[in-house]
Amino acid sequence: MRTTNMNERITIFKETPGQNDDGETIDNKRTDLFSCWAEVQKATVKEFKSRSSQEFGEGIQKRKRTISFNIRYRQKETVDTSMLIDFRGDTYQIIDVETDYMKKDFSMISAVMTE
Repeated sequence: MRTTNMNERITIFKETPGQNDDGETIDNKRTDLFSCWAEVQKATVKEFKSRSSQEFGEGIQKRKRTISFNIRYRQKETVDTSMLIDFRGDTYQIIDVETDYMKKDFSMISAVMTE
């Protein structure tokens, strides 16, 4: 993998209970943890065909909502499934993180768009 393919900026954040300026308790307060460069993986032709042939149109929508990001191994914090991603103004819930412990180069994050 080449770092020149990492051309998209993403922000990793958490939503935690907190208080607003008036001292009222609110459910989801966004706390940005860090931003980093990421490579957004594209769908392979085989994956695209199999998903769109299962249910016409549904496979395309499912792929549009599910994205894989590749980021560098070393970040300010360890990425886990309790975190969210802000990518191009949309919010994605992290569903899986696969870390390359052998080479310690990159981590692959699978995420699905929240509504």
